[in-house]
Amino acid sequence: MRNVILPALLLPLLLAGCELEETEQAGEQTGDQVIPYHFQFKALSADCSEDDCDSELWVIDNRGDIRQLTNINENGSSYPSTPVLFNEQYYFTADDGIHGNEIWVGNPLNGEVSLMQDLNPGDGSSYAGNFIEYQGALYFSASSDTAKGSLWKTNGTAAGTELVIDPRHDTPTSSADVGNLTELNGNLYFTAYGENDAEEHVGNEWWVSNGTTQGTQLLVDFVPGNDGSGVGEIFKWKNKLYYQATDGNNTLSDNEHSYSLFESDGTALGTKLVKDINPTENQSSEARIKYITDLGDRFIFVATDGTHGSELWASDGTEVGTIMIKDITVGETASSIRGFKVLVNQAYFVARSGDTSGFWKTDGTAQGTELIRYFDYATDLEIVDAGIIISARHGDVRGLWLSDGSSEGTQLYYQSEDIGWLNSKLNPLVYFYKYTDPLSQLWHTDGTAAGTQQALDGQNRGAVEVDD
Repeated sequence: MRNVILPALLLPLLLAGCELEETEQAGEQTGDQVIPYHFQFKALSADCSEDDCDSELWVIDNRGDIRQLTNINENGSSYPSTPVLFNEQYYFTADDGIHGNEIWVGNPLNGEVSLMQDLNPGDGSSYAGNFIEYQGALYFSASSDTAKGSLWKTNGTAAGTELVIDPRHDTPTSSADVGNLTELNGNLYFTAYGENDAEEHVGNEWWVSNGTTQGTQLLVDFVPGNDGSGVGEIFKWKNKLYYQATDGNNTLSDNEHSYSLFESDGTALGTKLVKDINPTENQSSEARIKYITDLGDRFIFVATDGTHGSELWASDGTEVGTIMIKDITVGETASSIRGFKVLVNQAYFVARSGDTSGFWKTDGTAQGTELIRYFDYATDLEIVDAGIIISARHGDVRGLWLSDGSSEGTQLYYQSEDIGWLNSKLNPLVYFYKYTDPLSQLWHTDGTAAGTQQALDGQNRGAVEVDD
């Protein structure tokens, strides 16, 4: 097992993130209460020579500090995934250049990072992912030399890591493509290619598990054959799963619908269509659902009905209650909606209409959907303590704007032509890109000009690329 030691000065950050016993180093002291610093692990790239960057695991925090944790691949990039916390340790995947892409574990108590297990022995990769904690174990999808894209679980040790099921019945040449792992009402659900009880092949469909091999089975076969129902955009709301899927065709029919809004209560009978949003009979009659967001008594999302383009929709989980609430760009042209950041049962977002962009808010109703102000071009937004930060251009001015949610309260506070996407929110900071020649830079802002600056580590290095 290969071990890498984390720098000792980073342990207070790790301890704070694990919600273990904190020290004064872990945060600010307020009376008898210690407030830990909030942080995120990121796969950041630095030490770049033009297009050749070293992507390793770093920490970024809400004080504006960034630090590289370790260098797993000393001869190149390890391309680490975003770690997940399980049993007070962090698990992620990375490639050390020897074992392929495998699972690693970081111990915040002793600062040690080590390879947990080489599931696909040698330089092959297991490509583990879709991690979820369920019934005291960490479940995930991975490939070994005998089972491709199957369901695994671990207690955090190599000895406690085992295959739960290969839905393809241990077929080493074809991947089950296990994904979309979700817990609902005490069961674990996932999508996969596999075989039914009659040993007939099924496409990518919903499976249900109690965490054991014997207790894992196909939930429903919506589209018989190889294609599957193409489940995506999964959203858990009021003890049901809502998602985009198809039950088999792209034309008008009484009982078949192209990619549209479905729901499941975790049973075969309770897995059904909510509404065929795009019933048009054309080459692509897909609803193209995305950005599903909870607003309490309803959820909102972006979809197209084949007539209005990609626009703002809302649903209360019923067919009659699933409606388009605003045609921002009238006609077939899409509104290019981005975002949905929620603050007190209001969702804020940016959308394009014609040659201009709008900064909008909605409560999920037509009457409660309002334009706050126009921009020539708005990229996206984030909500922090200071207000709503928007990356936008208006006239000859490009930069960051701060808003209290009103037109008159939306003002430019930092001007720069190089600002790109907002990347991460760590209250009270927002991290964002600046595109400079030849490489991008990672910056952060607190909603003030003075608090907008490049994120540099202790060696005066700046991150140039973020892999979420």
